Amino acid sequence: PAAHPRPLVLPENFHYALKAIPAQMTRAELEAIIDPVSRPMLEKSLYVGSAKEVADQIGDYIDAGATQVSLWDFGPMTCTPDQVPEAIGRAVDVCRHLKSL
Repeated sequence: PAAHPRPLVLPENFHYALKAIPAQMTRAELEAIIDPVSRPMLEKSLYVGSAKEVADQIGDYIDAGATQVSLWDFGPMTCTPDQVPEAIGRAVDVCRHLKSL
């Protein structure tokens, strides 16, 4: 297999659906995974920015011919219950901007 352009954060055969069990990981284990991830690496993996900026980034795929867009925002799953409405509101704002493209 081809060499990875940057060091892997998790083992080569890791698949989050099978191996990630955040409720059973210690804070130290989670930090060991998160700490090596640089901001530029994060920005290449996720959409980052305001609702409009994120919609514009997704809009590039629509411009290229995508006919279905699905948002999967992990934010509400990582928030405290009182933060969930605001987190869901951000996803709704992205959708609002996408509809205007």
